[in-house]
Amino acid sequence: MSFVFAPYALLLFLSAGITLALALYSFRRRNVPGATAFAVAMLVGVLWSLANALEIMGADLRTKLFWANLQYLSYGAAPVVWLIMVLQYGSYEG
Repeated sequence: MSFVFAPYALLLFLSAGITLALALYSFRRRNVPGATAFAVAMLVGVLWSLANALEIMGADLRTKLFWANLQYLSYGAAPVVWLIMVLQYGSYEG
């Protein structure tokens, strides 16, 4: 894999760092309803941000395709994890 520097990818790395901090913060408070699912949702966001940044910085097609395909994992997981988080937070008893 080869990469080139892209200054606007720094914002995505910053976003991933903040999102990771939120995941760690909520995981420490996992006894709160929905906190564990929120931590997982934030980790999905970290994967999304990092994969997007590395796709932008990819120098060749193979690198870009690898990171784009990794993003699709987070695209599919995000709505499911958010739904689980909302149901846990709302104490759904179904």
